[in-house]
Amino acid sequence: MKRIFSFLLLLAVLFLGLEFLVTMFTKEYIVSYTLFSNKKEFKIRENYSKEYGNVYDVSITVGDNNFYYNINNTFNKQKHIIKDIVYYEDNNDMCIYPILKDDSGTYIECIKDGNLYVKNSFPNLNLVNMISNDLDSRGYRLDYHEDYTDKYGNSTIYQKNIIDGDTVLLWQYKGVDMFTNRTSHGINAIGFDKYDNKLGTLVGKYYVVPKYENNKVLEFNKVEVIDVENIKSFTIDFKDYTLSSGTYVNGIVNGKLYYTDSYNLTQLELSIDSKYVRLIGNTELGGQMYDGTKWSSRNIYDFKQEIKYGSSVALENYPNATVYEGSGVYYVYENNNMYQVPKDHLDKKILLFNANVNNVNVVNNDLYYVVGNSLYYYSGDKQILKIFTNNDLLYNTNNRISIYRKNS
Repeated sequence: MKRIFSFLLLLAVLFLGLEFLVTMFTKEYIVSYTLFSNKKEFKIRENYSKEYGNVYDVSITVGDNNFYYNINNTFNKQKHIIKDIVYYEDNNDMCIYPILKDDSGTYIECIKDGNLYVKNSFPNLNLVNMISNDLDSRGYRLDYHEDYTDKYGNSTIYQKNIIDGDTVLLWQYKGVDMFTNRTSHGINAIGFDKYDNKLGTLVGKYYVVPKYENNKVLEFNKVEVIDVENIKSFTIDFKDYTLSSGTYVNGIVNGKLYYTDSYNLTQLELSIDSKYVRLIGNTELGGQMYDGTKWSSRNIYDFKQEIKYGSSVALENYPNATVYEGSGVYYVYENNNMYQVPKDHLDKKILLFNANVNNVNVVNNDLYYVVGNSLYYYSGDKQILKIFTNNDLLYNTNNRISIYRKNS
């Protein structure tokens, strides 16, 4: 009997070990299954992809209607993550709310005349109110926002709306104010007001800004580096190199920041961790271009026009739109409409809101943006949350907001 028990225990351990190894090395899978809710059939296609930021792309078909969800992997790559689907109908309009296998909720998505909406943008308010009240009675909280505010400088902060791990940076002319869901700090980088923050750049946990001298406000040979995590700063001296007012940022590659001086036709590589600056381009060396995968040499004169490293995204489906890339989705801004577009369904766009936006930042799949005097946050499993208001955003919108996410 003991031998049989030991053998069965060994088999169980081997099975669990094999399952763990399979799960650990799984990079993607696709499964299809069917759920019934109140006699209505929902066909689900679940696509897990580590490539798309460790998320599930879920498409749900009911009759002629198709819904699309992007759900973070909190299930250790398990399959069949949809447990139930709550749905609501009003004539030809429909809203659904998937329930996940751990009994947690997701978010409301609606369809009208073939067009997809999240709850905030859906025009059928009666249906939205009905589904919201019903889900609330079931214990699924849809209203995440906090009304409690705090003041820091000239900003009013909805501090509890900032998600854990994020630091919101606001350029305040001499430096940055930094807000988390627990603290507010400010740190100066220069000794006078710099209204146009053309070159302020977040590189990992460091915010880098030129350290202008009072008598040389159009050129610089140092940068001030603000450590967002430790709330302190230090200076990096360029020593042999001075950059003119014609300088712009090419981009960030492997934690290094790249500048081009379009007047003097020079390119510099700044390594913050090592605190060194290296000349990588001029009329003799040529210009250095990074396309997102590899480096190549180009004529340095091409860089007189601003060239960015892998920052622009173009989608054939939306030739006239501004496109921002997340890990599993694109955010497509067109005619003041902001849409979410799943990467696996580029012909499907979900309307999030209509507004005149600026200072758009995408972190993983989360969207930060400014409308008027306020910064907002949107994530698929939450409503649109107000982060802070600052009336100065009405008058100066140039490169005012950066978002640092710890361990992102």
